[in-house]
Amino acid sequence: MKGYFMEKEFACQIGQNALRAILYEVTVTPKPGLVDRNNSGAHKDMDFYTFIDSASALHGVFDRFTEIGMETRSQSHHEARSALQTYGLQAEKKMFGLTRGINTHKGIIFSLGFLCGAIGRIGAEGLLTPEWITAEVKLLCAGLCAEAYYDIDRKEHPTKGELVYLRYGIKGAREEAEQGFPTILKRGLPELQKWLDQGMDMNQAGVYTLLRLIASAEDTNVLSRHDMVTARVTKEEAAKTLAELTASDQTDLSAVEALDCLFIERNISPGGCADLLAVTIFLYFTCGTIY
Repeated sequence: MKGYFMEKEFACQIGQNALRAILYEVTVTPKPGLVDRNNSGAHKDMDFYTFIDSASALHGVFDRFTEIGMETRSQSHHEARSALQTYGLQAEKKMFGLTRGINTHKGIIFSLGFLCGAIGRIGAEGLLTPEWITAEVKLLCAGLCAEAYYDIDRKEHPTKGELVYLRYGIKGAREEAEQGFPTILKRGLPELQKWLDQGMDMNQAGVYTLLRLIASAEDTNVLSRHDMVTARVTKEEAAKTLAELTASDQTDLSAVEALDCLFIERNISPGGCADLLAVTIFLYFTCGTIY
């Protein structure tokens, strides 16, 4: 009985970290082309409060993902993945129910769902590290892309992400998870830790980290709205803005606000990178000081 309550408490803690990360991500401001406290970015169907509603719908969801990981410890990774995916569809329905069909957190349900499931499988034994957690995600997601994109060219109504794969061969969040979140390990976490160590608050460090992620990642949300040329320009503009910030007064975010205006004008929304920022913050909360 004692072990049961300890596991419930552990799952609750991990779920709390996930929900905090989601709320922190939308609160980070300014975020070029994305919903934040200033505006709705390049979106006309959602705003800051839509994301708060969506996060409310996900209360307890990530606890459950963690519990599923615990419950499937003795099962194969493929069986655990199936259980996590089945529950993920239920979580999406909860989200869509409160947002009236608006997709606010589908991508982050996918990523944080697998991360919480991985943490549940490896348990609370010893100190959790990003490398340990993402290595377990890699095992859970082995073969995921091959399974998801098998015979995709025959599908009658492909999703936006599937259309990006058909056009460019880019697999987005599925590939990031299947590879163990390399963008987070190599870019997101080191960037966030660097700026927090230099005394920045979470908002400012979050802005800088997001720019690094936009400059580094292939964002399928940008590609689904535009093309490869626009995606390349988006990365270049983010890298340029980050360089300007680090070379001048680092507390002045007016250059980011200008980039936000540019992205809104061009209808650019790096939503995939927003998800990566939430994952970065989640792993920071879960693992503490890392680098």
